[in-house]
Amino acid sequence: MREDMKELLNLKAYFSPQHVRAYGEIDSGTNVAHYTTAEAALSILENQEIWLRNTVYMNDSTEMIHGFNQLDAFFNNHQPSTENFELLQEFITTLNLLNENLLPLAVKYFDESFPIVRENAYCCSLSLHDAEQDRNGKLSMWRGYGKNQPAVALIINSSAFLQVTDDYGAYALPVVYGDQQNFIDGIRESIVSIKQGREWLEELDIDTLGRALLNSFTANTIARKHPGFSEELEWRIFHFDKTPLHNRGKLEKKIVILAGRPQVVMAAPLRNFSAEGIFGTDLNEIINSVIIGPTANPKHMREVFIEKLNSKGIDNAESRVSVSDIPWRN
Repeated sequence: MREDMKELLNLKAYFSPQHVRAYGEIDSGTNVAHYTTAEAALSILENQEIWLRNTVYMNDSTEMIHGFNQLDAFFNNHQPSTENFELLQEFITTLNLLNENLLPLAVKYFDESFPIVRENAYCCSLSLHDAEQDRNGKLSMWRGYGKNQPAVALIINSSAFLQVTDDYGAYALPVVYGDQQNFIDGIRESIVSIKQGREWLEELDIDTLGRALLNSFTANTIARKHPGFSEELEWRIFHFDKTPLHNRGKLEKKIVILAGRPQVVMAAPLRNFSAEGIFGTDLNEIINSVIIGPTANPKHMREVFIEKLNSKGIDNAESRVSVSDIPWRN
């Protein structure tokens, strides 16, 4: 893992411990999968770019409010003598140990930025993928993406996945699955971590701390889902347009037509940028393998993708493309 990523995670560990734990799973060598239609997968390979779509067009629009509702319930439950109220007071007291202006500053940042983030967040969804899934992929994902047309999983190398940073114009964030109690448990964990790291945290300026706390609020808002979806093991690549949270980096804003609807997308190029130290993101390195989902003509579909990989100069194309053993049901 890059040193700047380690430093970032070191700070996040105090304010977003639940999200930070998931980074270890990626670092251990687990890859990620992008489940999509065969048509979209061919477009990704042909154009050497993957699209981040505005979150207002997500399959389930409630995904962006689940975390916000939990954050709102925690901070706006002002009933004295309740567990939530007492924990809120302890959280405020703990933050005041660092700086009494820290929480007001972070809340100010959040109130200013979140309305913009909510309308201008661009996202691409991925799923953790281990070696046991190389043979079949995930049935639940095939069902989600292969209802009306053939589906494909692009298996992406985790080393390249971690190159997604501010220099690139986006960053990767794991989804935390949990109910309100899980959210509260995360606050308790954060309180303990902040107290333990107080000596180091006090050396940081208030703006750095305020941004870190803002990032925690934002992560808990845009990357939390109902625990019923935990099988997905989702990661999201985000870009926030029209906000100071990120620069455009290497992303390109495009207007495209999807299902007859004009949309703005952020196109993330799949190539290396040596000047910025971004490597491992070109097609030959980032695409670990391709799994053809359950379909009526899997062998023909496999040949199509082998041909496409060969045409893009990807090594060992034939060995990289496999067919899921899960039977197709019409």
